[in-house]
Amino acid sequence: MRFVIAGSVQRRPYMRQVDPADMVSTQRESATHGDILFLDAGEDTFRCGIKYLLWYRHAAATWPSARFFASGDDDIYVQLDHLEAELRLVHALAAADERVYWGLMLWKPYYNNATLEPSTWFGGWSAADTRALRMRLRVQACAVAASPKDSPECKLLRSGELEDARSSPSVVDPMPPFPMANGPLFAVSRELGLELGAEGSYPWQWLAALERTELVRTALRKRMRPFHVARKGCWPAGDAVLGYWVTQLAQQHRYNVTLVDSPFMIQHHPWPSSRHGAFSNSSIVIHELKDNRTDFFWRFAQWRGSGPFVPQERRCDTCAAMGWSSWPGSSLGGWRCCGAVLSPRARRRARRGRAKKSGRVGVR
Repeated sequence: MRFVIAGSVQRRPYMRQVDPADMVSTQRESATHGDILFLDAGEDTFRCGIKYLLWYRHAAATWPSARFFASGDDDIYVQLDHLEAELRLVHALAAADERVYWGLMLWKPYYNNATLEPSTWFGGWSAADTRALRMRLRVQACAVAASPKDSPECKLLRSGELEDARSSPSVVDPMPPFPMANGPLFAVSRELGLELGAEGSYPWQWLAALERTELVRTALRKRMRPFHVARKGCWPAGDAVLGYWVTQLAQQHRYNVTLVDSPFMIQHHPWPSSRHGAFSNSSIVIHELKDNRTDFFWRFAQWRGSGPFVPQERRCDTCAAMGWSSWPGSSLGGWRCCGAVLSPRARRRARRGRAKKSGRVGVR
């Protein structure tokens, strides 16, 4: 395990400058414990995703036999024995060269190809794209409505999605709804990590394109970040960006990815709880342990998860057969998905919603 830190003291003009004493203290700690990795990068709201890429490069070179590279936030508790046991099981169900993406799987309805924002709207805590599909159909129905004031679909959209839907030319990329692993903790197989971090690969092209957007140019010119960006820390959100990168690489190079779900409030706990969805020997990670006020949950998770790992039963099939990918004609339907099968009732509900909308938005 390594604590990954931006090692450069150079900062963009819109970023807070580093106190040299802080860096000296961190380097002293690193010399003592040997568990801090200083990346050849500066801290930057608009380039948070670069940490994943540089980490994958470092991990691949440092541990040539490692099969997975994991990444986690700094406000989590991870039961490392459980994580190791889980990834050994995931490794056993995948072929040697399979590209595996493990974590709490969520779906995003669309990508904004003007702002390069992939984290549009929250699609729920499900490994299936059902809610993301409904939002995407709603956006497309609003896009072709004669008047947004008279359109029931437009009235259901928030201001950002409404602006995207009604933009001309359209900023809603034709890419189908795509998956992402929730940020507190996720892992990629060695093959996928190497492709993500490779020099000149799509993620690096995307980062260069983000530099050319009006948002970043304005932040550089005014030497400050807009409020809606500054309060988020990372923009766009790093976990959503990584999910988008994985999908783009797969489509560009015409390969399938294996998605392995780490179940919500069973293995993966996005927030602390000591009752419903409490940490147990089935659990791996708990999020939002930000300060001393959450020490109770850290100790609770350590106590409740101290025994042997209790694994999840998983079924693996195509993402379409599992009910995870239901967008018509999406190449993601041919990916391999491992986890719980979407219930027949939920599938029928998704099909009814799709049939109801498809005539108006031209989905074939």
